[in-house]
Amino acid sequence: MAGVEDVGREDSATHSQLVRYGGVLAVLLASWASLTPARGEVYTQPNLEWETVMVPDQEWEYGRVGASYILFEDGRFRIWYTTGNSQPITIGSAWGGIGYAESLDGRTWFGKRFLVKATDDGGTSYGMIYPVVMKASDTYFLYCANYYKLYQGDYWTYLTVRASTDGYSFGPPTQITTPSDHEPWEDMYYTPRGVFFDPLTAGYRFFYEARYRRAPDTPRYYLASMVSADAVHWSTRTRSLGEEGTFIHPDRQMVVYQEGDLYRVLYAGTDGRIRRAVSVDGLQWEGIVNGWTDGAPLLSALADPPPDLHQPQYVKAPGGAEYIYFWYSPDGETPPGDGGPLTHIGRVMLRPPLDLSVTAHISPPEPRTLDDLVCVVDIDPPTAAADLSILYRWWKNDQELTDPAVVAGVPYAVTRSVLPHEITSRGESYYCFARITDGTSYLDRRTSTVNIRNSPPTAPIVTIVPVNPQPWDGLGAEFVEYSIDPDGDPISYEIRWYRSQDGGQTFVYRIEVSGVVPEGSWVPPAFLREGDIWRVEAIPFELASAKASGGVAAARIDGDKGWDQAYVGANYRPTVVVQAPGPGNLWATPSVRIGWRAGDPDGGPLRVDLYYDADAYPGGEVLLQSGLPGTGVLEWTPPRGHVGVPSLDLTADGRLLFDDLFQLALAWGVPLRGGAAYRIFARVWDDKNAVGTDYSDGLVIVSEKIPPDGGGLLELIENWRTPAH
Repeated sequence: MAGVEDVGREDSATHSQLVRYGGVLAVLLASWASLTPARGEVYTQPNLEWETVMVPDQEWEYGRVGASYILFEDGRFRIWYTTGNSQPITIGSAWGGIGYAESLDGRTWFGKRFLVKATDDGGTSYGMIYPVVMKASDTYFLYCANYYKLYQGDYWTYLTVRASTDGYSFGPPTQITTPSDHEPWEDMYYTPRGVFFDPLTAGYRFFYEARYRRAPDTPRYYLASMVSADAVHWSTRTRSLGEEGTFIHPDRQMVVYQEGDLYRVLYAGTDGRIRRAVSVDGLQWEGIVNGWTDGAPLLSALADPPPDLHQPQYVKAPGGAEYIYFWYSPDGETPPGDGGPLTHIGRVMLRPPLDLSVTAHISPPEPRTLDDLVCVVDIDPPTAAADLSILYRWWKNDQELTDPAVVAGVPYAVTRSVLPHEITSRGESYYCFARITDGTSYLDRRTSTVNIRNSPPTAPIVTIVPVNPQPWDGLGAEFVEYSIDPDGDPISYEIRWYRSQDGGQTFVYRIEVSGVVPEGSWVPPAFLREGDIWRVEAIPFELASAKASGGVAAARIDGDKGWDQAYVGANYRPTVVVQAPGPGNLWATPSVRIGWRAGDPDGGPLRVDLYYDADAYPGGEVLLQSGLPGTGVLEWTPPRGHVGVPSLDLTADGRLLFDDLFQLALAWGVPLRGGAAYRIFARVWDDKNAVGTDYSDGLVIVSEKIPPDGGGLLELIENWRTPAH
């Protein structure tokens, strides 16, 4: 996520230094990272190696390749660049057309072809240079500056745009500007710097550098922009950088690029100092920082630099590699000089990629509204993960979430691996960007998109009445607690009755007495026989909307069922009480003693099954041990919580139990990592398969941070009240 710029700060670092922020190294000379460096953390950067990646080797290039623009798509680098002019250099420029090539590594180029000639503009253009390419949907747009004529020893330019569906076959040009409609502050020429989708206007923004020649001393240069709804017809030309005191140095070292929803620029002022700035709307620039005293920051950062360097472009490739591409004249002449000097294209690697195999995905792959979203990053080899850190950025409905996200007045962090379910809603889509870094290099991985599905209703608590039915009694299904639908959808219930006549070995579904409430709530006495075991299931369901059910209207979505069973005859239901924990909590250190006592009014043999549960609601119990005697104790070592996932929700069930304790722990600064809290659940059976149940009053608490003794809560409160905390 984009950081906050330090507005107005004078950087003492030179252009050949690095800054460190949160363990991530960033090249300060171009401010590629979105984070602002901490004061005083400055590290020396060795000179960067550069290399020549393209030379003029085609007859139609006439010894000149340069002023390029590169896109990376479909696993390849695509470059559009300016070539030489076949006409004698009597008017206009030494540059006359646009060439094209491709590369798999950005170094070795193949498939060179000549795309556009300057004279194709109906004879009004004598040269063209500075191509910029932007892809919108399935259309490529090629923008160029075209030389018009000489004017008192100089030339004028106008801007054109051509469209293509493949990036090769461009149609006729459309003029964006003409030599006669310059603004007063741009009377000489334009230099395109980049065209980007503008998130504020939902259109496009064209950045260009304009020159005002008739200044009292030297020409003044400005960064300006204009907007468009269709990327062809442009209006509202506005200058935004280059006002008094910050005029831009002649157009050799400006870089404009987009990072997320922010525009960034690096440029040289007429005082020779390099400035960098950031903007949300492309008009108001903030964080303008004076930097280095050299007028060519990149040039002096290179080892054995080329004699001349022009038109840098920032290019990021998959895997985290970052480059600056530029063009230069190997004989040291300033292109495009009279006679057209030889020019090449070079590049420098600012940051190498990580040499790792990394994938990322969201778990669960089909989340519901009560599921937290977890961005899982798999690194091969796994041993490398110990030396890496990961930064996470989440997108909701294609819009990046900013930290914190406030829901119902509660702030939630959205820059971690876990996105809390409190933030998500049914029907929304999410994906995550994970940046994996070793402190110097990094690579980015994006997960596939997941859609939040409907959550079914929670299980109800249902019981059979009367508690000890006789053959002449009927059976009723009574709801002790109704279901809750997390999405607020209306709920109904289906009641299903089952009868066993073999002591609970098999149960037969009795459709005659089952049905959707109010049907199924009552079994007449005629269906009861002494010795029967009857089981009831209450299944909550909702009739989901077409949106919730994936386009199928009135689709039924079932939740977890609640159930109970009873023995019919001269038999009383057994009872069980969980004696420990209760009524107080037990702290596992690391084990804990569980105690229970069961009884049967009929005096029959009993067996007890113990479970642990993350809440006090039916469903989700985990068997601890079965076949235990009616009374006893058990030493148990409970499992730890989810280590490394910071959360106040120790039970991981979407609810905050004992909220006061947790809020105190949060205010005290206790991270509560690895914590968990469990209730003990007991189920007792008699010899006729009648069942009784009980939940513990207290909790078994596991915590790596809160002292596990009677004085722990007191110590917690005392520390919380101390002003230092």
